Amino acid sequence: MHTRPTSYKIDSNLDDEFIYLRWQIRQFGKRSGTYNFRVPPSLMSKTDKGTFITDDQMREAIASDVEPGSSMDELRDKWAVQAQDLFKAFFARTTSHPPHILKVHVTKYGAGGSYHPTGLPGHPGPFISIKDPKIANSRLSFNQVMVHETIELFIHAEVQARQTPHNAKEAIVDKFCSCNELRAVYGDYPTQSTFAGALPDDWPSYISWQPGESPSWD
Repeated sequence: MHTRPTSYKIDSNLDDEFIYLRWQIRQFGKRSGTYNFRVPPSLMSKTDKGTFITDDQMREAIASDVEPGSSMDELRDKWAVQAQDLFKAFFARTTSHPPHILKVHVTKYGAGGSYHPTGLPGHPGPFISIKDPKIANSRLSFNQVMVHETIELFIHAEVQARQTPHNAKEAIVDKFCSCNELRAVYGDYPTQSTFAGALPDDWPSYISWQPGESPSWD
């Protein structure tokens, strides 16, 4: 059994925020209440109108955004308390594993968590992004979002190969996140009502397990 857990590099800085926010605005366009989409307050009007925002304007808006967030030390400590147990409960049971080192960008912006298997322009390499818990409107704990996004990254190749629709993928990830073994570590997992669709019949085959190590569900 694979016993070395993924090492998560949890951080937030202006350069990463700039790259991520630029991508979010290009990806989603105008803000949407459905997605709890947040941009720096000074850019709200420009974003809603679809007005072009220069790089300097975006960097200045990020730097001047005083919305209080979590400290990175606080989030690292929160993750560290359960990290080893969560790995043993799920990823150590699989036949393949997430990257040994995975960057986690904690952001004030966008719609919530996301994963980037090939990185973004200016931000090479796989990483996941998580909305700061003090800003996000989410029923999931920070550690639950960490596991959720890691599983999304983990099954990305299968999702691409099978051309799995987004809402079906979210239902699959919710199913894995709510297994008994993970719930025993991080508590009840609140499944998504907005983004997840019907669970596909072939959902168990998106992850391969070592013999006798498949998780269980009530």
